[in-house]
Amino acid sequence: VLEQNYEYDLVSSYKLLDKFLGKEITATEKEGETYTGTLLSHDGGVVLQLSDGKVVSLTEVSRLEFPDSAGLLTKPTLVWQIYSPVSGSRNVLTSYLTGGMNWKADYIVKTNADDTKADIQGWVSIDNQAGTTYEDARLKLVAGEVHRIAVPQRNYYEEAAVEEEVAYDSVKGGFAEESLFEYHLYTLERPATLKNKQVKQLSLLSADSVPVKKELIFDVSKSDKVQVALNLTNSKDRGLGMPLPAGVLRVYKSDSAGQLQFLGEDSIDYTPKDEEIKVVVGNAFDVTGTRTQTDYQRISTDVWRESYEIELKNHKSQAQKIRIVEHFYGDWEITTGSDTYEKTDAYTAEWEVNVPADGSKKVTFTVERRY
Repeated sequence: VLEQNYEYDLVSSYKLLDKFLGKEITATEKEGETYTGTLLSHDGGVVLQLSDGKVVSLTEVSRLEFPDSAGLLTKPTLVWQIYSPVSGSRNVLTSYLTGGMNWKADYIVKTNADDTKADIQGWVSIDNQAGTTYEDARLKLVAGEVHRIAVPQRNYYEEAAVEEEVAYDSVKGGFAEESLFEYHLYTLERPATLKNKQVKQLSLLSADSVPVKKELIFDVSKSDKVQVALNLTNSKDRGLGMPLPAGVLRVYKSDSAGQLQFLGEDSIDYTPKDEEIKVVVGNAFDVTGTRTQTDYQRISTDVWRESYEIELKNHKSQAQKIRIVEHFYGDWEITTGSDTYEKTDAYTAEWEVNVPADGSKKVTFTVERRY
């Protein structure tokens, strides 16, 4: 290929008039009279110079005739100039990047009666706004954060190609997964037609009876209420075990009549195999928490001492286990406390407490912070 040109000067009445300025066209008035002459102007009407030198101005034109299309196109076109030392036909493989192809992953989790297991289904939705239809495409989707340079949006229409991201499907004809660079590549094992201006949903994964664990969390940095979360492991022995792309996970549960009820949703990040997934479903209704600062002292210019009381109330008929999460910054140390805690990282302390049925539990602590 010696040269390539992207032609996007598309045909329209205005463009044709522009192209034929100074050239001969034929115009017909609404009354039916026809004039043939050189086009001098088309701003607010058509001005023609006739063969005898007269100039006519036509304000109400019902028909315009042009000798040709002036090289204008009906759709954007890529034109190549090529060189070959010999004549003959060649097969050509064209690869290009495109905009206008978007996708998202969605996961549906249906928990059982005691919230210990769940059926999980995944879907990928591909939105084709690329301006063209891909017939029987072999769809390859790359999961991972691919770095792209932001460029200004062009104000003309651009054609597009197909390559995005998704996850695996155990159903025949689903996706086969493999590693690609530092990403994961998923290939749909059957052709798929992506029509222009169409959203297509494809099965992503299907796993039944995946073990899950419901957890109550009180973390005031995220919510002033006790949150309900579901935890699960993306491992093969739990029924999953394939890298999962980021997406929205929605949780459902059957009521006493057997009808599915929506419990809540959360987003998950790209999740490699054998990693933990935590989904915050919503806020507990019958379990509440309050956090009160009971003391504050500034010991020196860079040392603070603070005391807190956390009260958890359980209005359920069964005892509830709740995890309290606190975040501290700088050099910190809990000097006194009513309950033992675990330092999970440099900025986090966690307590796991049991709150009796129709009862309450108070946790107090004092922390010293240095900056």
